[in-house]
Order: sequence, then structure tokens, then C-alpha cells
Amino acid sequence: MHTNNEIPAYENIFILSNGQFKCGDQSNESRIKFFENGYRKCVKCDSDKIIKTEHKAACRWNGDAYGTDVFICNECKWITSFQWDEGGDSPYYYETEYFTKKLNN
Repeated sequence: MHTNNEIPAYENIFILSNGQFKCGDQSNESRIKFFENGYRKCVKCDSDKIIKTEHKAACRWNGDAYGTDVFICNECKWITSFQWDEGGDSPYYYETEYFTKKLNN
């Protein structure tokens, strides 16, 4: 786990003022597809060899933390990230609040 002063060198990184960051593929098409498959399969090569790395930006006075999780495909090196917050009313990955999850019948 990393704190905001230890953000690793990812390609296409955009650091936000609160210590969180975005990196890799941030297209809606890719991120929604990755969300719909439960963050388990690469949207580029369909591999299930996904590595998740949690980066904690900070911790609030009540103990709730927030940060960024980076997902990397171990096969083709596709990368994306999602920001998370333990204390919000919205989903843990709050950027997914308006994504529609398809149900498999």
C-alpha cells in the first residue's frame, strides 16, 4: 500500500489535489466493460490475470480512508484505475455510481 507521497510512476497519470490519481485507460467504454465483468477480465486481451494495487491517499479523523486502486493485466499490461472511498454513501468505487451492470441470465 502506498501513501500519496509514494505514488508510483504509471503511464498517463493525472494526480488530483486530494492525493488520489487516475492512470491508464480512462475511457468510459473500457471502464464500464471492466466494471461489468467484476474487475476480473482484461478488456484488451480477455485475460483473467489482473493484479490490483491499492494506494491510500489519506485517512479521515473517523478512520475512513480514500485512495485509488490500480488494475494491471499481467498478460498485455493494460492499466486502468478507480478511485475509492470507505466513507461515502455511494459505491466503494464511487466513479461507478452511474454505471449500469448487466445481469447474466
